Amino acid sequence: RSSPCRWSPRLVLGKLAHRGIELDHAGGFARPVSAVVAHAWMEAASDRGSAAEFVASMDGVAADGLRGAVSERVISFRESFPSLPATAEVRSEKPYVVRLGEGRIVLRGVPDLVLGRALAHQRRVLLVDLKTGGRAYHHLQDMRFYALLATLATGIAPFRVATYYLDECAWEHEDIDVDHLEAAARSVADKMQRAAELMVPPPVEQLRLLPGPACRWCSRAPQCPAVATAAALAGP
Repeated sequence: RSSPCRWSPRLVLGKLAHRGIELDHAGGFARPVSAVVAHAWMEAASDRGSAAEFVASMDGVAADGLRGAVSERVISFRESFPSLPATAEVRSEKPYVVRLGEGRIVLRGVPDLVLGRALAHQRRVLLVDLKTGGRAYHHLQDMRFYALLATLATGIAPFRVATYYLDECAWEHEDIDVDHLEAAARSVADKMQRAAELMVPPPVEQLRLLPGPACRWCSRAPQCPAVATAAALAGP
C-alpha cells in the first residue's frame, strides 16, 4: 500500500532540524553541531518510518547539502533562542492525548517544546513549535489546538503558545484565554462532524477531486488528474 506522505528534502529538513535541536538542547549545547546532526541523521536513516528509506537513499552532494542545511538551523537556534536557566523544566515532543466518546475519538498533538510545568491554579506552561520555511496562518491554529489538548489533559491551560521560525530567528506568540480555547474546541467539533459525514459516502456523481497545498505530500499526486489539470491551467 502506498504511503500517503511523499517525503522530499524540504520535509526531511524539518524533521532532522527538529531532532537535531532537541538533541543539542538535551546535551546542553556542548557537543559539536556536526556530531549532533550526524546522530539525528543516523536515527532518521535507521528508523522504521517512511522517512528512513528517503534519508538512507541520499548520498553524495545531495546528502551533504541537506546535512549542511540542518546544521544551519541548529546553529541558528543556538544563537537566537533565548538562553534558559539550568533549572528550567523543558520537554521536547511532549505528546498530549485526549480520548472522547468512550475512546472512539482520539485527539493527539505533539508540540516541539513544553516549557514549565502545570501546577494547581498556576498557569506556568509555554508551548513552542519550531518551524523551518515560511509563516502560515494554520500555524496559529495548530498552537491553539495544542493549548486545548494541554488544558484537557492537565486541567490547567498554558499561559502562552509560540511559533519560532528558525529561518527568520523570529517569534509569533499568543497569550491564551478562554476565547482561544473555545475557538479551538469549535474547530475540533466542526472537524469531528465533517469526519462523521464522510463516513457515509456521497453519491459518486457528487464526488470531485480538488487540488490544494496538501497535494505536494501525496504519493498519488503524479498520477492525479486534478493535479495535472491545475498544473496545465497554471501554465509554465
